[in-house]
Parts: sequence; C-alpha cells; structure tokens
Amino acid sequence: MKKVFLAMMVCVLAGVMTSCSSSSPRSVAEKSLDCIMNEDYRGYFDCVYFPEDKKQEKEGYISMVEEKAQKSKESGKATSSKKITSYKFISEEINEETGVAKEVFEVTYDDGSTKQETVDLKKEEDGKWYVKMKK
Repeated sequence: MKKVFLAMMVCVLAGVMTSCSSSSPRSVAEKSLDCIMNEDYRGYFDCVYFPEDKKQEKEGYISMVEEKAQKSKESGKATSSKKITSYKFISEEINEETGVAKEVFEVTYDDGSTKQETVDLKKEEDGKWYVKMKK
C-alpha cells in the first residue's frame, strides 16, 4: 500500500513540476533548467513565450535544436557547451508592475565548474510567466 501511495505522489508531483503555466516565476525558471538538463527541448520552448502568429517559428527553433543535438550524438562529439548537472536557487527579483522577474541560480556543469546564471522572465498578456529568450 505504501508503494502505491508513493507512486501516486510521485506522479502528482511530476505533473505539478512539469507545468509552465504556473503563476510563479521561480517555478517556470526551474522548469526551464530541468528541461535543459534533461535535453527536453520542446519542454524548454514551452516555457518561452511565442504569440499565436509565431507558433511556426517556435517549431522551427525546436527542430533546429533537436537536429543539432542529434547530429552531435551521432558523430560522437561532445557539443561545445557544457551540460548542466544541477542547480541551486540563490535569489529572485520580481517587479509585478512591469511584469518582469530575474531568478538567480548557482548552476553546476558536468566538468565540475559552477556559475551564477540568471533566468529572465516576463509576464505576458495571458497572465502567465515565461522565460525571455536571449538573442
């Protein structure tokens, strides 16, 4: 019985954590980092705001990133970027008036190095927080 209960709790927790529609900037930032760690590119881009008329552009980004990752795996060569292995929340700065937030994390990479990374977010017309894509 305990195993069934534990399995149900894990499923519920996973469902809660996988939603980028949360009203919390921190949860969206964490979800985006989890997606990067797990190479879930579609999940990451679900955390990035794309207006309805830009959905095709979103699909193009996803395809491009997935294709690049696949080619890298097939060639056996590591990508030039380091892989995130873990992260720890440091601080946040939320401005509800302007609808922007900065979430700061200490990110650990596969080579053992650490770096403070900032995830910038914006609250869009739908009232949800999204990662601002860096250009």
